[in-house]
Amino acid sequence: MTRRARPLLRLLLSAALLYGSGAHWLLVQGAAWAGMLAARSGRETVARAVTTTFDGAHPCRVCLLVKRGAARDSAPRASVAPASVDFAFSGSPRFALRADAARAADAGARSDVSSVVPVPPVPPPNRLRAA
Repeated sequence: MTRRARPLLRLLLSAALLYGSGAHWLLVQGAAWAGMLAARSGRETVARAVTTTFDGAHPCRVCLLVKRGAARDSAPRASVAPASVDFAFSGSPRFALRADAARAADAGARSDVSSVVPVPPVPPPNRLRAA
């Protein structure tokens, strides 16, 4: 890795960590508050501008966007547990497919594909060749 690539990689890693943790909404909200303070302090007293910026009753468009985006990101999502595959080779060849352990426990039974798909026959043993 070259010396010139390290700062770019650090920046990308930092951006990924911020986004993954949801801190990007804090950065956008902070920029919105700074803009609101700058705009409102020109029209009102500084004390009044600070009060209206942080009271929550006077949000700007960016504040509403952050509120909707953060709520969407934190809303519980329906998740589908991945199915796991078990290969059981004890004695006779058998293939079993079962759901995730939690779903299998909820169902109370193991889903066995061998009951639906016939098991291939076991090949006959090799015969000794007559010399």
